[in-house]
Amino acid sequence: MTGRAYVLTPWSSPTVGQLAALLVRTGDTSRADALLETLRRGEICGAPAGLAVFHAMRGDFDRAAEWAEHAIEERHPLLVRTLRPLIGSSPRWPVLARKMKLQ
Repeated sequence: MTGRAYVLTPWSSPTVGQLAALLVRTGDTSRADALLETLRRGEICGAPAGLAVFHAMRGDFDRAAEWAEHAIEERHPLLVRTLRPLIGSSPRWPVLARKMKLQ
């Protein structure tokens, strides 16, 4: 399903991040690395949001929170709210919540 979403919306950074995480889980790291490189180089609008999704899905909640902070700075706060169940346990969450005026 995520692969189809990527085919339909290759410009969606959250979709790219989600697909990259799923590819890593299935062992297709070379394809995942190629997708992540497009995010790291900023070739897709909202790249920090995609990287936040990637790290959250990989269980690296601190890195996800770090990228979520960048996503907030780029005006992608709705994505961060979506990630709250995953990154809410990060010690960085209270700062992110204040930046989004959730607390």
